[in-house]
Amino acid sequence: MATARQRGRIAHLLESPALAVIAAFSLRISLLWLIHRDRDAHEFLFFPTSHETWNVAWSMALGNGFSSPLTGMHGPTAWVAPAYPWLIALALKVSHLDSYAAMVLCLFLNCLMSALTCWPIYGIGKKIGSHEIGLASSWMWVFLPTAVMFPLEWLWDPSFSGFLLALLIYCALDLPARTSILPSAGYGLLWGIAVLMNPATAILFPFLLPWFAWRRGRNQLPWWPQVMTTTLLFAICLIPWTARNYAAFGKLIPIKDNFGLEFWLGNNPAVTRNWSPGSHPVGNPPEMQRLVQLGESSYMQTKQQEAVEFIKTHPRVFFKSMLDRFVDTWTGLGDVPSDRWVGALRAGTAYIWITSTLSLFSLAGLYLTWRSFGWDAMPIWIAPVLFPMTYYLTHSILRYRHPIDPVLTVLAVCTIARVRSFVLRSLVAEGAASTVQVK
Repeated sequence: MATARQRGRIAHLLESPALAVIAAFSLRISLLWLIHRDRDAHEFLFFPTSHETWNVAWSMALGNGFSSPLTGMHGPTAWVAPAYPWLIALALKVSHLDSYAAMVLCLFLNCLMSALTCWPIYGIGKKIGSHEIGLASSWMWVFLPTAVMFPLEWLWDPSFSGFLLALLIYCALDLPARTSILPSAGYGLLWGIAVLMNPATAILFPFLLPWFAWRRGRNQLPWWPQVMTTTLLFAICLIPWTARNYAAFGKLIPIKDNFGLEFWLGNNPAVTRNWSPGSHPVGNPPEMQRLVQLGESSYMQTKQQEAVEFIKTHPRVFFKSMLDRFVDTWTGLGDVPSDRWVGALRAGTAYIWITSTLSLFSLAGLYLTWRSFGWDAMPIWIAPVLFPMTYYLTHSILRYRHPIDPVLTVLAVCTIARVRSFVLRSLVAEGAASTVQVK
């Protein structure tokens, strides 16, 4: 028979996000075991997608440096951000170049990061709502289909980026009240790691840093040392890789250089809706030949110029493509014909409905958060507004949106909680009115 202390511990665990973390990890790792327990047909049907990142990691593991993102390409590259390829390269080294073992190890880490995301989700929900909001948000993340599927489907950074961005937003809400300067240093370091993992997160830094200064100033706390410390640590993280890129290419490339190609893939005559995957050098021999001839840096610059010229001459096509990419970002419509997992599971309709519902509830939650907290909650509502803009310009799939999915989850739960509260108040009011009429 359980003692009072044991019952108290069980009750505390049930009310803690730790249980959500355990449940999320157990679910994801169980699916990982089920899919990749041996090298059978499941491995080929549900093999995680990774191209440039995996190739660069292999190059590093073989001792050839950060190079060769595509088959047929050689020499140094800045095609991808460095953090996740380093992780895969480390897994390859640990596994003695056993690609199967390295893949499973990286997927294991993806699952771990996705599960740990329950912690900052809980923190964000508690900051803008309550313990109940935070707990409900973390449990929604446990079972959110994309949060379960992406760690296993993509041998890429989405699960890490989602965790890091959720942690950054929680820290942004928590830091303005801190008196020590050390948390500001950690905040800058965290920003550096997040941007080295996924440079798209950098779009939020110029907005969240001034907001941080404003909040501290409003609270009559010193802000200049904290802001400078955050900026300095952030820069210290980025400078070594920027210096490496300058040494390799003779030009300033802060993180990676593939924007020109991605921009052109979404804005050229071959685009039918979102982008033109058949134009990518990986599956287009003429483009691959041109890439090899021009070299990576010149090729990217040329592609960016071609995209700009196309937009100038076809502005209406550009705006229509942007609208299509906006729709695909918030509905998952663009994933259905191209995502192997969605096709294999025959889940296209459910995929669109779940994604669209989450988006609608999140949009309502964004509005409610703005109405309730205004600029005090700016880190929460600015992330869904700003983060996807890069992909509206280039091309969009739901994986690109995943770093803001933790925030969207909290916003959706806020909406559900508000609707529930409204319904309960209405029922109480109707009950009271019925009682009065009976009397």
